[in-house]
Amino acid sequence: MNSGMQRLSSPLLYTFIIFTILVLTQALSPSLASTTPGVEETFSTITLASTTSGTEEIISESELERVGVFTEKSGDTLVGSTGKYSVSLAPNGDGLSVEFTAHDTPLEIELKQLVGGGKSLEPSLIDSVYSGDTLEYKDVFGEGINLKYVLDDTQLKESIIFEDEQAAVDAGFGSGTMALEFYLKPSDRTVVSLDGETLWDKSQATTSEDIRFIRNKEPHKLYLINEFYTINAPFLNDSSGTIVGLTYTLEEHADNLFLRLNIPPIDEELDFPVVIDPTIEWNDNDGVHVNWENWENCSSDTDDCYRIYEYANDILFDVDEGCSSGVTSEHPVRKSLFEFDIDDLYDYGGSLYQAKLWTQGSCSCNSFMPSDASIKLYHIEEFSSSDDCSDHPDDQEISYIRTMMDDDTCYGSTKEYDTVTSLLEDRMGDTDDYFAFKLDIYPATEADEDPNCTYSFEMSESNLELEYYFECDDYTECPPTEYCKDDVPDICDLDLDYGDACEDIAVGDEDDYACPNNNCQEDDFDGSGAYCTYNSMCVHNGANYSSGLLHCATDGSYHKTCQGDTTWTTSTSCSYGCTEGVGCVTTTTTTTTTTTLAPDININPTSLTFERYVG
Repeated sequence: MNSGMQRLSSPLLYTFIIFTILVLTQALSPSLASTTPGVEETFSTITLASTTSGTEEIISESELERVGVFTEKSGDTLVGSTGKYSVSLAPNGDGLSVEFTAHDTPLEIELKQLVGGGKSLEPSLIDSVYSGDTLEYKDVFGEGINLKYVLDDTQLKESIIFEDEQAAVDAGFGSGTMALEFYLKPSDRTVVSLDGETLWDKSQATTSEDIRFIRNKEPHKLYLINEFYTINAPFLNDSSGTIVGLTYTLEEHADNLFLRLNIPPIDEELDFPVVIDPTIEWNDNDGVHVNWENWENCSSDTDDCYRIYEYANDILFDVDEGCSSGVTSEHPVRKSLFEFDIDDLYDYGGSLYQAKLWTQGSCSCNSFMPSDASIKLYHIEEFSSSDDCSDHPDDQEISYIRTMMDDDTCYGSTKEYDTVTSLLEDRMGDTDDYFAFKLDIYPATEADEDPNCTYSFEMSESNLELEYYFECDDYTECPPTEYCKDDVPDICDLDLDYGDACEDIAVGDEDDYACPNNNCQEDDFDGSGAYCTYNSMCVHNGANYSSGLLHCATDGSYHKTCQGDTTWTTSTSCSYGCTEGVGCVTTTTTTTTTTTLAPDININPTSLTFERYVG
């Protein structure tokens, strides 16, 4: 019975099944791709690379290899994955919705319309064609204007194709500026940058450069992933190779971003078809320092039927392909290594007060792990890759942090932290630039029982964070954008924002250094509190006022005017109230109302008169 089960679970059988699906899919692909107008489409799932685990089978061990397998799926959604990012495309009520997910972080993009030449054209998503990793909609904005998506290893390439000149003219191309309009809904984890470093200030901006989605950073945290994806700079190209750069206009609309791809009149003579190319690209974070140990030629098979390998931040246990026939083959042992760049932490002059390592992951098949095996997280002193098996936890100089997974519990499934203060102190004491970790198997020798599924712990890259705090005696021991906060203990903290209360918040008499411009200004409007204030402005209750502006007291009993030296004038009393920006109300207004109740009864403010008519 055991040998039979082993044969049924062997990858040889699954390879045969997948091959059969491929053959059937290729035979049926014309019928799958065809669409009857007026009939709701059934889209498919497109699987492009092998990162699956658990009860699903691995199709390919190469990151870059793609297979054209379409699995029929109910509904209107096409889903694709390359192992680096995933994408979902689906028509909605009035456009096309695209969800691009990289590093566990989604970006929703909705194509709304093509405008120009006095026309507004909404996309028509009736006629679609599949081919390998390509989805194309025909006649989206009218006859001869197509919309095409191509998934490759690092990007989702979107193309708006004008097949001929007549199609372009009919849509208004060349008669004035046209625009493709999109709504974007990014994750709270990201913010927009137009240069890759500084944050977009959310005012309307037009750019011919890339639009980058970078980490929305919290104070005192280092992240493993700092860049997520990029909408590449747009361009137009024709069949002769002419390339014309285009621009984006970006502005904020409620909870969404409004993106306009501007297509100006083109002076050059163009050879059709003409393609407009906005592309979204996965950022590989080369500077993030993720590596894999024992990548090429190491095997930890101690019982012939075990192999352990790492793929894209997963550690997986799997049955050796040769186990069903008793033949042992070599497989690489790959262990994920990651490290934080701690170079900026040397800007602090005081001692490290606290450091926390935040992690989160997910488990698969942990209830079937060998009883004496577990996946653990370790701190390592050197971030290096080796091609032998010498760096097991019991061989290398490393420190145990926590167990992530064993045979019956997934410990890392929620976001939790471990205190690593002493470990980080040691690294900084050695003036190292990086703080490194790895996932590994313990013990190094596996149990001698056959697993019946793929064991997996997948650590979320985007949730890997290093939180830190440093003690201080004064502001000089903190970076320029921080101050020494009066606390227990005194620690460096991020500068306050303009308008924030800053009275008695810093050590000693250093409240000024808690503000961005070193100006913690007393509120002399009513003599209460102090606030971070722009230079040459007055402040009251956190609000900043320009020179010459008149401001009324809350109860309207007086007003003051801001002077150029950031102070208020003496107060002017108001007897009848105060109008903001104007001054005291000078007179009262009395309104007399007369109401007629009946022809012979009148009421006025001073008397009630009955009039009786005698004939």
